[in-house]
Amino acid sequence: MLITWSSMFKVKCDPCWRSNSYLMIRLFVFIFLTLISISRGAEQPEPNVGSLSPVTRTEISPNSVNVSESKIVSKDDPLSFHDEWFGVSSVSGTLSGKRRSKVFDRKDSGKMNKDRRNRMKNHRRKLNSRGKPNIILILTDDQDIELGSMNFMPKTSKIFSEEGAHFPNAYVTTPMCCPSRSSILTGLYSHNHNVHTNKENCSSTSWQVSHEKRTFATYLREAGYRTAFFGKYLNEYDGNHIPPGWLEWQGLVKNSHYYNYTLNVNGVRVHHGSNYALDYYPDLIINDSLTFLRRSRENFPNAPVLMVLSFPSPHGPEEAAPQYQHLFQNVTTHRWNYAPNPDKQWLLRFSPKMEQIHMDFTDILHTRRLQTLQSVDEALGRLHGQLKRLKELENTYIFYSSDHGFHLGQFGLLKGKSMPFEFDIRVPFFARGPLIPAGSIYKEIVLNIDIAPTFLDIAGVRVPEHVDGKSILPLIDRRRILRRRKKITWRDTFLIERGKLSGSTKAQRLRAERKNWIKAQCQKPDFRSPCQLNQEWECVSDGHNFHLRKCRNYQSKFSTKKDDQCICPPPYHKMGEKHGQSPEKGNLEELDYPQDESPHYLSTRRRRFSDTFNVDGIYHLSHLLDSTTPSGGHNLSNAAEILRYHGESGCFLYVNLSILCPDEVYSDGNTWAQRKNAVENSIKELEVDLYRLRGINQHLSRKKPSSLESGSSHSCECIVPQNDRGSKPKVKARKRNQKLRKKLKSHFENSTCHLQQMTCFAHDDNHWKTPPLWEKGPFCSCQNANNNTFWCLRTINATHNFLYCEFITGYITYYDMNQDPFQLRNLVYTLEWPVLKQMRRKLNKLRVCSGHRRCNNRVPIR
Repeated sequence: MLITWSSMFKVKCDPCWRSNSYLMIRLFVFIFLTLISISRGAEQPEPNVGSLSPVTRTEISPNSVNVSESKIVSKDDPLSFHDEWFGVSSVSGTLSGKRRSKVFDRKDSGKMNKDRRNRMKNHRRKLNSRGKPNIILILTDDQDIELGSMNFMPKTSKIFSEEGAHFPNAYVTTPMCCPSRSSILTGLYSHNHNVHTNKENCSSTSWQVSHEKRTFATYLREAGYRTAFFGKYLNEYDGNHIPPGWLEWQGLVKNSHYYNYTLNVNGVRVHHGSNYALDYYPDLIINDSLTFLRRSRENFPNAPVLMVLSFPSPHGPEEAAPQYQHLFQNVTTHRWNYAPNPDKQWLLRFSPKMEQIHMDFTDILHTRRLQTLQSVDEALGRLHGQLKRLKELENTYIFYSSDHGFHLGQFGLLKGKSMPFEFDIRVPFFARGPLIPAGSIYKEIVLNIDIAPTFLDIAGVRVPEHVDGKSILPLIDRRRILRRRKKITWRDTFLIERGKLSGSTKAQRLRAERKNWIKAQCQKPDFRSPCQLNQEWECVSDGHNFHLRKCRNYQSKFSTKKDDQCICPPPYHKMGEKHGQSPEKGNLEELDYPQDESPHYLSTRRRRFSDTFNVDGIYHLSHLLDSTTPSGGHNLSNAAEILRYHGESGCFLYVNLSILCPDEVYSDGNTWAQRKNAVENSIKELEVDLYRLRGINQHLSRKKPSSLESGSSHSCECIVPQNDRGSKPKVKARKRNQKLRKKLKSHFENSTCHLQQMTCFAHDDNHWKTPPLWEKGPFCSCQNANNNTFWCLRTINATHNFLYCEFITGYITYYDMNQDPFQLRNLVYTLEWPVLKQMRRKLNKLRVCSGHRRCNNRVPIR
């Protein structure tokens, strides 16, 4: 336009070019064009806030509207990189695929021509009227993916398969409701937010003061988002407060319900009854969220929206809407009755196979769960349509996931979660949005602690250093990172934890008292180590705790003579007969290994898997790991002063009873065998000398000098008992296990359903109030125990796919999913000793990690 005006004046006023009036004409044209540009900028529509209440205008005006209208796209804006490489904003979605490929082929924006830079500037000015993208999280409760629940949600599957991405390796770090939901809100592991169970510290005062103020809602509210929460919050939420950061709040009081529940609606407690049209909770969640979304777009078009839709489905009591109560009556895709499991943790070792009544229960429970999910499927379809009508679909990220998985009959457990297996820790995870390519699949590990930093990254908010998770946007937009010549790294290992024992139980108090008693006894000379003559017990330390161990030579058990003049050496009996092992392999409990030496059959054990799995050996293996792998990661050679050096083996014995041998002992088989034989020969020689000296000592003690003439030597006949040394303990253990199995399998007399330190549930014909109903009588089952506390290492990469777990009882499990995808066999005995120690070290580091830099290893990906 400036060129047109200048040309006109040049043609019609040619004499003026040589006069002073030419300067006045140019000034007039400049002022005229400036006024036109100012008038066009003033024509942009302003939000109509006249119809809002004074409270609403006060809340929104300083945060949402102003922030959105004053947005400036810069290099620090996480959305501006889309302008640099695509030529348009990431939220516009108006550029064709052909045009995008051309823009991708160009180099840095500094080499673009002037016309393209002008187009980008104009587009950024238009973008300011739209603001940041909307974020919506759809969260279900107890939804599985291993049992195939997503196959029965056609609308959800279609939306994300055609418009979004699937993350098949999505996991939760704690397979329990409240700890997992706390991790989703904060991006922290449970050992950092201190919510370990569904009771302890769940929505407590400590949680409200320390962590509830640092959820993703508080950060996004400060960034100008209109935040809204609809549905289940935390299991122990009492409805007496509105958590910080939420503008619109409709939180469920306590645990999941479909009818007869109480809500906190913006500070007011509202009770709902059992009328489907008015009170069915999944429908109420989607209705209220669509209303909030529509009003936000009408009254605040420049303010982005964050919404969380937390559905109770498919959690108990599994009450479906009436129109879905006839579906999926004969679906049995969940059936898997594999029990008992002698190689797994305590609970599974004593869980028998399900009876027919239990299998019928899992069938109907699976049907009811699938029916409740139909309301969620319908809700997602309605939400998708609403966004499309409001023309906000291309400016909205939608995430779909669950707080944890679920099991139905797996390993003999009727129902529940809180196990470290795939069916409990693996969850559905789908996403769609401006930057997410349609129909894509990302196989990298995605965790529930990644949700919060991802939301902050989308909103352009810097992720705090204390957050343990990582944003998944770098996985989605790899092309931009590669063009900047930066390596893309991501984790291949993460921590699974089920915190600690809940409550102050009697068993915990007894263990603490015993620990203190042993510590006090170890201060007495009667328990000094090594054992002295006639000493019954000795006190030893594993570097962390003190233990009492019976002296081997206390009043020999193998002599049938009661004459004190005889000292009989113990026979070199065959080791391993106690547990049916071969004599050359022995039993871990009976072999007194040096603390940094590998049990030699760990990597060569090829015994057929059977009910005679060596459980006791795993406990001893855990004890060896405790002795050789300090939690702090200190070097054993510097832990204490050297007590003794064994020259033939080359090993050092330290004052704290730790042992360290040369590296070749652990790496070379021949060297290891030679050094071990040398140690065994030295032990035999010392034992012979020791028994001889003890016999001489006792003989001299009895024969004083005044009666030397009456002393005479005589021979002793030592007879080894014919009974196997380990038969009695074996029989006792068998009887104890049979008694426990019988107790667990009992029907709980007097209509009670309770076992100490276990989580049990009773079911009868009156439990469910809506069809399909249960009509096969009452039963009781226990699905969890307090000693089911664990810390696990889960690794997935190009070469490894395993789960390594340590339980609070000292039990260890290892499952190789490449060979055993259903985790049927505990293969801990197949691990090399250095590999086992390395896993322990990695697990110890993750158990105390804090911040995304320490909680995530970095592995290059393609």
